[in-house]
Amino acid sequence: MPEETDAFGRPLRGEETDAFGAPVGPDSQPPPQWQAPVAETAWMPPISAPTPAGWWHRVGAAILDSIVVGILGAILGGVVATVTDADEDAGTAIAAGAALVVTGLYYGLLMARGGSRNGQTWGKQAVGIRVTRADGAPVELGFALLREVVVKTLLFGYVALVTLYLATIVNYLWPLWEPQNRALHDKIVRSRVVRR
Repeated sequence: MPEETDAFGRPLRGEETDAFGAPVGPDSQPPPQWQAPVAETAWMPPISAPTPAGWWHRVGAAILDSIVVGILGAILGGVVATVTDADEDAGTAIAAGAALVVTGLYYGLLMARGGSRNGQTWGKQAVGIRVTRADGAPVELGFALLREVVVKTLLFGYVALVTLYLATIVNYLWPLWEPQNRALHDKIVRSRVVRR
């Protein structure tokens, strides 16, 4: 008796096989079914972004920091000018150099501290604000020097003399209308000033 075949000429199998010809019996296991992957972590609420520091907080911190840097710079400049017995022109250059050194040391060392004081100077600590980087990385010495010495002091301080300090005024007023309360120097170096 000839075997029965399907439409493609293959021999038909009995009920002991599945549609693919695999044997099916009392001790055979069904093939595993696909299952969607299950997430192993529990849901966490989204982390809220820190609150931007208000303009008056920023002004208060800037005033306090300027007083400290001014006093330390005057002391260092006075000592160096006295020791070198400099004339008036040299004394001015010494004062400018001392201001840059003190600014770099004050902002660089204080803002690059680790832990809960990272991104804070004494003025920022007093008013409860801090500088953060846009990418969330901690403030390091190089970043603090770039922000405070190169951009704020040299660019918006000394170079802004060309614009009769109009650029400096616009820089410090910019947070009043910017949605995240960032000044122009914050936009340049990609930083934010937030409440602690």
